[in-house]
Amino acid sequence: MANACRFLFHGAKRILVGLAIIFLVPIPVFAAQESFPFLAEAINERVNVRAGQSQNFEKLCQLDKGEEVVVVGKDFSWYKVQLPSRTHVYVSDKYVRLAGSMEGEITGERVNVRSSAKAESTILGQIEKGARIRVIEKLQGWYKIAPPAQVFGWVSEGLVTFKSRDITAYRPKERVESPVAGSGKEASDASQTQQLFAQAPGPVTVPPDSQNASVTGVLRLLPPRQDKTDVSYELLIRNKPAYFIQGPRAMLDDFARYTVTIDGALNAGLEKQFLRPVLTVTRVQLVL
Repeated sequence: MANACRFLFHGAKRILVGLAIIFLVPIPVFAAQESFPFLAEAINERVNVRAGQSQNFEKLCQLDKGEEVVVVGKDFSWYKVQLPSRTHVYVSDKYVRLAGSMEGEITGERVNVRSSAKAESTILGQIEKGARIRVIEKLQGWYKIAPPAQVFGWVSEGLVTFKSRDITAYRPKERVESPVAGSGKEASDASQTQQLFAQAPGPVTVPPDSQNASVTGVLRLLPPRQDKTDVSYELLIRNKPAYFIQGPRAMLDDFARYTVTIDGALNAGLEKQFLRPVLTVTRVQLVL
């Protein structure tokens, strides 16, 4: 009986020691990173963003070394990522009603967004009836468009590394030059740049001593604020925060993460509160 007790005692002791070792061993860093979304960056040059979870899928665009990307999910060894704004995707012209030279409205139910202007190309996602799209170019039977929020690409997990949990810190790569639609050439001056604009709904109220300004940069959404100043975005110039942007979300949300030119008035009163220039928007132009 005494021997049996000693055996049980030593067995329980080994179990407790084993559990202590397990709990003392640090959890691998990558395990803490596998909750989504998070901000990652490319670790190599020309990292392919593909239409699906293997190298057999079409290449949608490439990331430069150090370029940031927002990761929203994972399937085996592939990360599901938001497409950079410079990516081009395609929809059939059967389901688009043009609302302007650079804007369209989806007229069909759950319209497929594809990786190229071919019916057999990979479906990247679907957009609902009534959704607005930014049209880049008209092709035979198709529209080349900027990527809607409902479509995603895929990157091999070994080609990017975790950077931050704060996806609001995402800094899109700014485009210095843009191709002119249908020409195959690079735009060399502002007159050749394609644009889509939105006007502020109704009159904009600004202090009488405000100065007008027109600035170009990448529009980035701010974390939720508790005040009622209607300041929900900031403008990045050369990847650095330069202005807070005051204006209605309904007007600005369509331009999030894109390079835009914003016309408005500098609000001196809010600048004292925010410690950075605050621009009250009257007009936004998308620069492609």
